[in-house]
Amino acid sequence: MKTILTAYLFFLWGIVQAQVKVPEKIIGNWVSEQNNHWGYGFFEDFAIYDSDFWEYETIQTKKNQVEIKLKKGTRKENLKLRLPSKAANTLTITRNQEKSGKFRLNRPGFFPYTKADHKPFKNSGFQPDTVTIIGYYRNLDKYKKIAQNERESGPFRVDASNFMVAKEVTYFADFDSLGRFKIKFPALNTQEIYMDWGRLTQQDVVEPGETIFLFADMADYIPEVSIKDRASWIAFLNKPKQILYMGEKARLHNELANYKSSSAYFDREETLKEITSDMDFLIAANTNYQARVKHLENYIINHPILSNRFKDYQFAYEKYQFAFYLMQYRFNKLERSEVQLDKGYMEFVNSTMDFDDEKLFTLVREYSTFIRDYVDYYTMLNTTYRDEKTGQIRSKGFSVNDAEVLSDMKGQESFSKQEKETISKFSDIATNVFPQLNGIKDSARVAEIMKPYQKTVKDFTAIIEKLGIKESLPELRSQLLTKKRMEAEFKQIDSLIQNNTLKELLVARALYQLMDHERIPLSESELAVLNKRVATQPIKDYILGVNKHYVTIGNKEISYLGSFKNTDYLKETRDAELLFKELIAPYKGKVIYIDFWGTWCGPCKQQMPFASAVKKELAGKDVIFMYLANNSPEKSWKNVIKQMDLAGENVVHYRLPEEQQAMIERKFSVNSFPTYLLIGKDGKLVMDNAPAPELKDGLMSAINKLLAE
Repeated sequence: MKTILTAYLFFLWGIVQAQVKVPEKIIGNWVSEQNNHWGYGFFEDFAIYDSDFWEYETIQTKKNQVEIKLKKGTRKENLKLRLPSKAANTLTITRNQEKSGKFRLNRPGFFPYTKADHKPFKNSGFQPDTVTIIGYYRNLDKYKKIAQNERESGPFRVDASNFMVAKEVTYFADFDSLGRFKIKFPALNTQEIYMDWGRLTQQDVVEPGETIFLFADMADYIPEVSIKDRASWIAFLNKPKQILYMGEKARLHNELANYKSSSAYFDREETLKEITSDMDFLIAANTNYQARVKHLENYIINHPILSNRFKDYQFAYEKYQFAFYLMQYRFNKLERSEVQLDKGYMEFVNSTMDFDDEKLFTLVREYSTFIRDYVDYYTMLNTTYRDEKTGQIRSKGFSVNDAEVLSDMKGQESFSKQEKETISKFSDIATNVFPQLNGIKDSARVAEIMKPYQKTVKDFTAIIEKLGIKESLPELRSQLLTKKRMEAEFKQIDSLIQNNTLKELLVARALYQLMDHERIPLSESELAVLNKRVATQPIKDYILGVNKHYVTIGNKEISYLGSFKNTDYLKETRDAELLFKELIAPYKGKVIYIDFWGTWCGPCKQQMPFASAVKKELAGKDVIFMYLANNSPEKSWKNVIKQMDLAGENVVHYRLPEEQQAMIERKFSVNSFPTYLLIGKDGKLVMDNAPAPELKDGLMSAINKLLAE
């Protein structure tokens, strides 16, 4: 009985399978002959319709007619397909008894749309929303067999700029066994994205809230065996490939996907070797720009029905790629210790570029970078100078003394008349006398210069002690210095940018970068700046969200307080050798991995998350991870440690006084950050250029070798 039942069930399963077998003649993507929109895709395991995947419920075939019932959850669609007797690449489709439409099988290449499209880009007012991309890579399994790296064989990826904070964010989505994927990511406004760079390599523009369906036949990306030279390779790259978009706003995506931009490449490095002046660079960059624009104009002439959005984006992209090169050139000037660009050079920039189009800020990534570089250029012009003796670029106008700290403090009205006079006198001494002491090693000479000012210094010290801020003075000086720099930056923004939204974005970005740099929330005065200068609520809310994140970190408990080592008992030590011996003495017989870092150091913080994997593998072994922080305010120092989870039984943190930290750094010739050392079990230096945490294999090998000795 069991055998009969099994055979019967197998027979029924076979009938069901036969019912959903897709006729070979309809497999592929079908594009409307009326408007060139992609309407349907029929494949072996599923159908594509209405920007999503659908199951086949039933398929019935009679001669040149196919009836298909599709289902997706509770939704169902009934399709009648009729193939003409002669043309195998055309199809008439009737959906749910509605009026039928004619479709043709899509092939690699571009079918221009038949009607003009004058719709503008959507401006969401920087109110973020989700973008959804659903996709199918046909023949992905075949392509993976010839893939040469992770980007070619790995998940689908989208690179999108977070324009609020000037950072590139990458989002990933895994493929299923059939080559399908789905990805969601936030968009702040209509913005440029880079899709699957290194494999599909598509530059696109998305709008908040939209859903896109993407099809690509990866067989088109498999090179032919006959390709042996560069010309053949370029021809292969440029040959038509089947990339197709479905969706309400698919037109722009299809137009962008099928445009092959100019091959006129601007070789910046080669240009720098050949030029002799700023204007030479401008002329070379402009010549390249004009060639690329001419290519685009010719393409538009040959495709007159292209949408306005395509033209607006492509012209803006070319223009601000050019602008990007022009302002990036200032860094080449700085390498030669020169700040100011030729007058004619900047006159060209000022008369040619747009500085007040908030739409461009997200539409074209290079516009955002150009605006940043433009403001930074004029800020640097006003805050630096070239030392004619040394030829070096030096900062001017940004210095803070302790008297200025007191003057800036809240409650300064509580100072007595005499205290205010003392603060004023000390400020004069700090400005005019202290600089004279630089470079004087003779203590007697120093005492002689300072003799007339001893009473003022003594009285000022008494005010500091009365306020109880002696220990926090370095941090207060740092805060005031930051305040001065930001005020100068905002003043520059106000003088150069007229558009209020752009001003708000640049102010918000500066406040974000301040928090990201110091890893602490905004101060009361900085929050006041945010409230005063940023009126657009989504922009303000974004910064407040980041601020809340750092407030939460600040309130978080440190996971292992034993990692923090008090060195007050060593504060009188002025011998680097003795000091270092004391720091490592508790860990004799263990291998020590030392990280010289600072809260102000971006590369240092980028490396820290990689250390967790190394610590995990070395758990329980005789290894100590020792961190020596350079010039790091206490709140920032602790917040970085909390955020990175850098505490534990085998972790040690030192935050030495500035002079002692400098002694240790000089002892080991530390002149860049981060720097990593390895100390052997005997307390002697083994490696003064140890592998960084991200180089896990090399670091593990070096540590395990020392453990085995």
